[in-house]
Amino acid sequence: MARRRSNSRQSAAVATRPQSSTAVATQEPRRKDLALGGWGVLGVVGPSGEMTHVLFGANPWASVVLTACTGAVTYATWTYSSERSVKMQRHATATAFGAGAWLTAATIAGPLTPVVGGAWLLVGGTTVITWMIKHALRNTGREQPPAGDANESLLAQVGLAGAMVRNAKVEPNKVTVDIEVPRGEMDSSDVVAARPRLASATAAPPNGVRVTPDADDAARASVVIVPVDVLKRPPTYDGPSAPGATMVEPLVTGKYEDNEPQLLYGAADPKAGRVLSHVKISGMTGSGKTIGGRVAFAEIVTRREVVIWMVDTGKRKQSFGCAASAMDWFVTDRAEALELIECLTPVHDARVDYLAERGLDNWVPGCGLSYMVIWFEEAADVLADDEVVAQVANKIRSSGMQLFISTQRFVYDKIPTSLRGALGTSWAFGAESDADARLVLNDDVMEAGARPDLWQNHKPGYNYLTGPGIPVERHTMAARTTDHFNDPAVLSAHCAEYAYLREPLDPISAGATSEAYARRTRHQPVVVQAAPTVTDRVPVDAPAATPVDAGDAPLTTVRTTAVLTADDVAGMTPEDRAKLAAAMPTLETDDPELLEHILANLDADMPPAPDDGVMATVDQVEEMTKAEAEDLVNRALADRYADPSRRRVTTDELVDLGAQTGRGRAWIHGHINELMGKSAIERVGRGVYEVQPKIADLVPVLA
Repeated sequence: MARRRSNSRQSAAVATRPQSSTAVATQEPRRKDLALGGWGVLGVVGPSGEMTHVLFGANPWASVVLTACTGAVTYATWTYSSERSVKMQRHATATAFGAGAWLTAATIAGPLTPVVGGAWLLVGGTTVITWMIKHALRNTGREQPPAGDANESLLAQVGLAGAMVRNAKVEPNKVTVDIEVPRGEMDSSDVVAARPRLASATAAPPNGVRVTPDADDAARASVVIVPVDVLKRPPTYDGPSAPGATMVEPLVTGKYEDNEPQLLYGAADPKAGRVLSHVKISGMTGSGKTIGGRVAFAEIVTRREVVIWMVDTGKRKQSFGCAASAMDWFVTDRAEALELIECLTPVHDARVDYLAERGLDNWVPGCGLSYMVIWFEEAADVLADDEVVAQVANKIRSSGMQLFISTQRFVYDKIPTSLRGALGTSWAFGAESDADARLVLNDDVMEAGARPDLWQNHKPGYNYLTGPGIPVERHTMAARTTDHFNDPAVLSAHCAEYAYLREPLDPISAGATSEAYARRTRHQPVVVQAAPTVTDRVPVDAPAATPVDAGDAPLTTVRTTAVLTADDVAGMTPEDRAKLAAAMPTLETDDPELLEHILANLDADMPPAPDDGVMATVDQVEEMTKAEAEDLVNRALADRYADPSRRRVTTDELVDLGAQTGRGRAWIHGHINELMGKSAIERVGRGVYEVQPKIADLVPVLA
């Protein structure tokens, strides 16, 4: 029986393909034979009725037996034609029933009575003609069968007889259809179960067919068929997706097969209804898991208000040592790793108390706390016997602490089951087995078409990503990461390029850490390429930049002995400032505080340098406390908001305000950023801001 079904499926699949002119020509004699055969059957049925009437007409049991035989033939016809189209099944069943019913009537009443004989001639003749019309129109005037018949035939052969195709959409290398199964007989789970057969029938790869059940209709499902793998070449790297943004903006970790960016979400976003979700990263050796992790890491280091703690006691510095300078705490020793883990609870407690005092349910940009990424690479080395991380995983999300847990297999003896359950975002690279894949992706996603076990390590960088914020239809869509960061030196240079965005851990969190944090190793930036010279920005007689011995550093840094004025740097383009950022620790300048801030805010609006190149001077003002300075500036801006004609303020005016605080230009530029983050001012043009109503929230009401 199984062999016969397989053959019928192959025949149906062939029937849906374009036919040659020779094949069409050979059907003409067949149509004539079918026409003669139909009339021949009708001619045989008439004498058969007379014969049964003579033999059994007087027998009272004849009608009972013939009725039973008619029912059996009708049922068999319906059953055995189920793999054909619905119209064919109904036509054949009606014909079988009609023939049996006429034979029963002819046996009892005789075939020559007016009613029975007329039925034989008129109804029988009409039935033969309908079959002739069906066969005459099949493939006439076209190279292939009608789309409806082809779809019904394909669905029938994969076990979805009676299902209908809705809303078909054909794109290059992609077909999307909505399938509606017979209501009351099937549901969308039947479409999911038919996915492997659909892949076989359409000659698609095993994971080239994806099924997404309709959340609003149990009888419908969306099916996507991708016959050709378009991810054979890694996507090109387009640079960081949002440099200078916060972790509220998603990380771009790769590209899907439809060339859309793959997005991994970090911080919670109440406006979008999205919560912070911890990330589990899994993949067997050679699957590209580590390189994928580097891609996500490279995105994180281009964001502000974020610090990274990383533990890798397995490969130690091999995977991420090149980026150690971008981390606030990088641990390769197991004992120190346990000390870091012990810090998680007190740090979370301090942070959540801080947020509660300010009426915040979650970490938000500008709240005064750093967003913390705690990354465990080759996590099984540390977490196999540790329960602390599993205990704190769920609660630390609200305080803006996100876990990235990366390991080859999430089996229970490597990663605690309770911890695995707390990691809501799953990033699955090639897996060694179906069982390993199901420890990362849930069964529904696997059954719907996500099969990382089919890749194993033959397709590095291929992955599936599921989690909050990611549309359900993309849970089963394959993506691939770029291979841009295969070379550790590239990641090192990338971290150096965006070093200006890095900030120290906030005082609240740092104050809750242990002595282990205070004695942690601080890694200096590694400059892979010599920092660019700035001879066009300094006097002609200034000494040229010369390399110096970096001591124990693995790579060489560059020291410039030219003295850069603040105006020199202020006049640079953001691109020049970015190139200069890597050399920041070795530069000499007349205003280190301002220079550091400029390099940390490349797009900041700076007042133009004096035409004569002479340093601008200001009267010495006693430096205010931070709170006093903020109050002075905020009140001045609130006064401007009260007058609609004065709501716009320039960078020069803000710098003048800052000068009144005695805290320097770097402070006022930092405060400008804070005000924008709190929506108290809005940038409306180059060097122009507009005061917003929320400025009033920052000015205490006078007693």
